[in-house]
Order: sequence, then C-alpha cells, then structure tokens
Amino acid sequence: MNRILNKRIAIFYYCVFIFLLSIFPVRIFAQTNISLDSIVNNFLKGNNNYGEVVEFVKHHSINQEEVAIQNYLKSEDAKLRLFLYGILFKMIYHENDSKLKQEGVFVLIKNGLFDSDAGNIYRVINYLSEFSEEFFDGKSKNLLATLIIESSPHFSKLVRLVGQINVVQLLSYFELSLQNNKDLTSSDIWSINLVLARWGDEKKAEYCVRSVKNLGLNDEVVFRLIPDLLYTRQRVVFNYLFDEILKSELNCTSTDPDREIKINCAYRLMEFVAPHIRNFPIRLTVSGELDFEDYEEALLNVRDWIASNKYTYQLILD
Repeated sequence: MNRILNKRIAIFYYCVFIFLLSIFPVRIFAQTNISLDSIVNNFLKGNNNYGEVVEFVKHHSINQEEVAIQNYLKSEDAKLRLFLYGILFKMIYHENDSKLKQEGVFVLIKNGLFDSDAGNIYRVINYLSEFSEEFFDGKSKNLLATLIIESSPHFSKLVRLVGQINVVQLLSYFELSLQNNKDLTSSDIWSINLVLARWGDEKKAEYCVRSVKNLGLNDEVVFRLIPDLLYTRQRVVFNYLFDEILKSELNCTSTDPDREIKINCAYRLMEFVAPHIRNFPIRLTVSGELDFEDYEEALLNVRDWIASNKYTYQLILD
C-alpha cells in the first residue's frame, strides 16, 4: 500500500514539474541568453528594460563581452555610450575574478575618461570611485596619472579619485602645482590639498581643517565640506569634529520641511563620523540615519564616549 502511495506522490510531483516547465522554460531561457545586441536595440527603441540588464550581467562575464561593448562605445550617440558604461560598471562590480575586474576597470578608464561628452566623463569618474584600490593595476594608475597631467575634464573630481586609490607617483606633481598655482581653480587647489592631506601631509590636513573651522558650522558647511574633511581620513579632522560635537550652539536646521527649527549641528556630525570610528557608541541604519529614538540621550552618550576615548579611538580606513 505504501509503495502504491509513494508511486502516486512521485507521479504527482513529476506532473507538477512538467507543468511548471511548460510555463517558464522559454522565459528562463530568454533571460539567461539575453544578448548585448538585443539590450542595445531595445534601448535605441526607447525600451530600457532594467530587468534585462540585470539578467545579462548575471550570466555574462567581462571577457565574453569586452569586444562587443567596446564596439558599441564607438557610437556617436552619447546617451548610448553612457548606457554601455553603466552596463560595464555593473559587470565589473559583480565580477568575482580580480584579474577580470582589473581589466574591466582599465576598459572603463580608457574609454569613459576619453569620451567626447564631458557629462559621460563625470559619470564614469563616479563609477570608478566605487572600486577599491586593488582593482586599479599599474596600467590603470599610469593612465589616470597621464590624464591628471594633461588636465582632463573634471580635473578636480579626477584628482580626488587618484587620491582615493593612491596614485602616489603624482605626489611631487601635486606639490609643484600648488607652488606654481598655474591654471588651477579654487576647487582644484582645494582637492589637491585634500589629497595631500589624505596621503599623510599633516600641514595640509591642518590647513583643510582650519579652512573649514574659519567658516563656522552651518547647514551648507556641514553637507558640503565635512565630507571633504572626512575624505582625508586624518585624526586632526576627527579631533576637530569631536570638539564641535561637544559644543551647544544651534547652527544647523532640522530636515523637517514642515517644522524648520534650529538644531545642534552635532547630530549631523555624529552621522558623518559614525561609520569611520571603531566601537563608536551609535550606529547608522541602512538608509544612513542615526539608529536611535532619543536624540538627546544619544548625544549625551556620544559626548561621554568622546571624553573617555578622544585620545585612544581607532579609525576605520577600509
């Protein structure tokens, strides 16, 4: 009896399997075999299917598609090129092989940063900023150094990228550029100072902190310049921010558009420093907000922590 029952159960599940297979195979096969040509054709028709791009990235590697992507990047259509840079970025980001990842980054640099459209270059620099130093090999760093020396578009933004991935062969060039101050905008000068501070120049780090301190804290300074200081990853920056957290002035504004009131900038500063300090007493939510309910209690806890740890805290530099 049990044998007959087991046989009927087996037949039932087999029938269910065949039924499901009859519904989904074509769709599954189509998704796993989506071609770059079909994605591009759909994009040109105005049918930018994000799901297709996701499936394509899942099932295709950089070495499989590099030639096809570079052929499309020869297009005169700037929007199409930008679309392809986005696909290439996603493929690099999801690639597990470090060598292929490095190769993809190089392809992104040699195409995207030489693009004829300045907007595309800006976006590609943003893409490149998402990758850690280990994925920029010698040829990638050398090409970036060349672009810096040739004053590529979005020079200031590119300066911060090479600072982030330690293209240290540019150290002397940056120092001389500041001394000569030739053809540099105020933004260029600021970015170079930030990079030199990040690379360990204590005087530059102190200069950057002093420049912000002289302005005083307000909403604009907090949102525009505090991230710049954090970019340097220097203790003098965090010491300054700790000092500001201990102050009681109400120089910032609440983010509630229906109830804009003056608040202590310390709450914003805590959000900025929390991800960079080991064993900091508060954490951030996935959305990047402070993870607590009682703001005043959290501020008191942070101030107590600063009092006990100001000279012993450890930075998270990953």
